[in-house]
Amino acid sequence: MFLANKGLDKQRRLHIAAREGDIERISDLLESGDNVNETNADGDTPLHLAVWKQSKPAIRLLVLNGASTIKHDARGKSPLEKAKQWGGVELEAFLIKVLEDHHVLQSDLRTYMLTEDWNEFDKTLEYRGLINTCRVEGRTLLQIAAQLDLSDAIRKLLDRDANIQARDEDGQTVLYLAAQSGSFKAIQQLLISGADI
Repeated sequence: MFLANKGLDKQRRLHIAAREGDIERISDLLESGDNVNETNADGDTPLHLAVWKQSKPAIRLLVLNGASTIKHDARGKSPLEKAKQWGGVELEAFLIKVLEDHHVLQSDLRTYMLTEDWNEFDKTLEYRGLINTCRVEGRTLLQIAAQLDLSDAIRKLLDRDANIQARDEDGQTVLYLAAQSGSFKAIQQLLISGADI
């Protein structure tokens, strides 16, 4: 794991790695928990800087790890708008394609989880960021699995470091959503796995 520049705060390191198009360092920093959508003093996210660099591998990595393509910088520009400004129609089209791929992967993950197609589910989960960034109606895959009392899906998601403390857009925890749905096996499984009460 990339540990140099410990003195720099995590977000500054991620912004620098994105600006340099350093996908290995971006991956390491995301793995260590850096926020992919944090802004710097100019309001830029790491994706803004990867777009400025026109680094397609960095753009893809950031988007697949949940980077917002619509978050605006201090000048009111999103990465999508910056892609067109800095890289023309080709870079804008690339970013749109990556975003579409990300949405397809999110949809596929949800379908595989609901149909218990664990082989395809595991293959799709090679993209680490999808575990916690995939949101359907504001909820993560773990929240959906808990609501539906899908024990196998809960186990698989927790084994892949799904955030057991994640909150939905209304601030509800995974455990709360399981309880609200009467998902008793999910409640037990979440409590054993360390969910906060």
